[in-house]
Amino acid sequence: MHPHEEGSVWGKRPFPVNAFAYDLVYNPAETLFMRQARAAGCHAANGLGMLLRQGAIAFEWWTGVAPDLAVMQAAFNNR
Repeated sequence: MHPHEEGSVWGKRPFPVNAFAYDLVYNPAETLFMRQARAAGCHAANGLGMLLRQGAIAFEWWTGVAPDLAVMQAAFNNR
């Protein structure tokens, strides 16, 4: 996102009713796109969950060991 933290691909179009907005960006944790969706009454999420699960899959492929997702999530939360 840097240096475009306040940019949004959505513009000023209305969100569909009951839409779920998923922004693949995870830094910043809340983007303008997500704020726009929530302001329109939609649910929104960032890409941190996808990053976490992709990392877990890669770790398991490389090591043969399934990582503890809770430990990985805690590491993200403590960054």
